Amino acid sequence: MKKLLSAAAIVAISSTTAFAADLPVRTKAPAYLPPVPVYSWTGFYLGGHLGAGWSRNEFSEPQTNGILAPGTDLGSHNGLGPLGGFQVGYNWQLPNGPVVIGVEGDFSFADLKGDHQNSASAAFADNFLCGRENQHVCSIFALLNGQERFSSKVKDTATITGRIGVTSGPEDRTLWYVKGGAAWAKTDFADSATVSALLCINVPLDSACFAANADAFASGNRSRWGWTVGTGVEWALWQNWSTKIEYDFLDFGSHDVALNGRFANSDTFNRTVHVDQQIHQIKVGLNYRFNWGKAPVAASY
Repeated sequence: MKKLLSAAAIVAISSTTAFAADLPVRTKAPAYLPPVPVYSWTGFYLGGHLGAGWSRNEFSEPQTNGILAPGTDLGSHNGLGPLGGFQVGYNWQLPNGPVVIGVEGDFSFADLKGDHQNSASAAFADNFLCGRENQHVCSIFALLNGQERFSSKVKDTATITGRIGVTSGPEDRTLWYVKGGAAWAKTDFADSATVSALLCINVPLDSACFAANADAFASGNRSRWGWTVGTGVEWALWQNWSTKIEYDFLDFGSHDVALNGRFANSDTFNRTVHVDQQIHQIKVGLNYRFNWGKAPVAASY
């Protein structure tokens, strides 16, 4: 009987051990890791920029009140120089996506200066009968030399644009964007001219030459609206700060510019020229974004 009870006890203990081996082992739950926050570009921002620009200015004779034939090419030049200013705007990042849309206005103080010179010469000679009853032959000779220098200085530029971009990189902290809209620029123009003339007259038993010089200067300015397109990339530095690099093209089409001035002898010198103008800009900027009433956004896409 004792042997029978011992055998039953061994069987029961073996069964219990085998059943326990089949049960899952309890382990400690891993620590909770919250999702990595995604940088949000939504909000109003204010910033400043520095950069450089170059303007392309093509001059021609206007269709009306021109000195030469309408459309005559008067030359062209590029204006180069620094610029700097500020920008303000608003971005809205679409929910659960990488697309950012917004609006921006910027203003730049500029110093884009350039000039070019035109030179021209003309000669005239003729013989004609002169004296009593046209018994003698007289001659006349004239030589004209002229130089004209056109200059320009872009002083201020501004744009009002819409922007659309796509985020990328770790935590979506890189924003690639394109922009387009209206552009404005204020430009000073000037025209300085120098004309020299030599006139010689030959008559029987006598001849005489006369020389004359004339200097003139005229200037004017023009504010002009046009259009702009551009592209850039912006990087988030800290929660509210970002930096960007951007290229913009501004086109102001063709327009007439009235130049008013005087000759050296105080006579009035007025000139109208036709100008076709474009401006290129490269800007590096720094923005501060305001989180007015906006909570942090967690990763969800």
